[in-house]
Amino acid sequence: PSETEALLAHELAHIRRFDYLVNLLQASAEALLYYHPAAWWISSRIRAEREHCCDDEAAAACGSRVAYGKALARLELLRGRAPLLLPAATGGSLVQRIRRLAGQPVPVAPRPAVAALVGLTSLLALLAGAAATSAPAAHQLAHYAAPATRLVSWVRSNVPAPISRAAQAAGAPSLAGTPALDTGPASSPSAPPNGEAAPTSAPSPTPRFSQETLAEMLQAGISTAVIAGLEQTGYGKLDASDVNEMQQAGVTPDYARIMNRAVGRVLRSDQLIELRQAGVDGPYAAEICAAGRAALDPDALIELHNAGVGPEFVAQMRALGYGSLAADDWVDLRSAGVTPDYISAMKALGLESLTAEQLIQLRSSDVTPEFLRRLRRGGYEGNSVEEVVQLRERGDAVGAASTGSTSYL
Repeated sequence: PSETEALLAHELAHIRRFDYLVNLLQASAEALLYYHPAAWWISSRIRAEREHCCDDEAAAACGSRVAYGKALARLELLRGRAPLLLPAATGGSLVQRIRRLAGQPVPVAPRPAVAALVGLTSLLALLAGAAATSAPAAHQLAHYAAPATRLVSWVRSNVPAPISRAAQAAGAPSLAGTPALDTGPASSPSAPPNGEAAPTSAPSPTPRFSQETLAEMLQAGISTAVIAGLEQTGYGKLDASDVNEMQQAGVTPDYARIMNRAVGRVLRSDQLIELRQAGVDGPYAAEICAAGRAALDPDALIELHNAGVGPEFVAQMRALGYGSLAADDWVDLRSAGVTPDYISAMKALGLESLTAEQLIQLRSSDVTPEFLRRLRRGGYEGNSVEEVVQLRERGDAVGAASTGSTSYL
């Protein structure tokens, strides 16, 4: 709706300026002076400046020059090849219009004589090629799709992220000075010894969506910011249906970036969807992986989250010497009621270096620190988990307190 309103604002600006009447007079002048190159050059400049004026009014109406520029880019992808009889938002050079909106330098048009010579040479070359062979239908389609392809590539590379009105009021930088999106801290390579030059490796290319997939996503209502974010995160080879499922599940590029950093690898789209649907958010995954000082797979994160195992529990267990446990062991300990306080109390009473299975066995048999204290007061000094469990099952704590015996087996 916001893009549609921006385009409507452009068209309303044409109407308010009576450009449709000026265009009729201009077309009449072109018909009378069809033989004069200067008439055609002046007419083209009038059309370009007309579009610039309406672009400025539309950008001011919608409050964001970036949002209006992206609306023009999307319109170029979706529009057909119908003849233009009236002024419209698609008129003029769309790339130069978006460059102007983004504050980028616009290349100066060549002189009319040079342009005519270049055009004549190109026309002769095209006629010679057409006489030699006829171009296939696929090449013709690629020819018509080329302007939209170049336009989308330029928008991705040069147009920054939108700035909200609140940020603009707070003193956000201007459109032309907006820095590029920060995708994470860049690791600086260490200097090699002896002053030798460090070997340079070519960066791997970022996967990009195909033009067909890009058109399908735009038609599905997926914004260009989301598309660019997914490409930067490494999901440029997905189908439009996969991206649509991620959108419906609430998987954003920021969410994918945080989860990938937490697990130490690029997750599949279905894994991100499962994590999102299970309620595993980015801070939880980052904190629990940092607490355990190890990357966890998506299934382990979901299992820990469903069992109520939080980062604080994992950090305390690691401090007690249980940091190397698997996620299943943490879940079993949590489910059995083994807390860090329970482990600390049992250590203070002499039961040290217990495994996760022994802790679960003691807790499941209702061997509490109070029960072990009663055994110690009764004279029992053993540290065998099996003996303590058997004593608990036999209920000999009272006898231990009264007889002072050291053996009850």
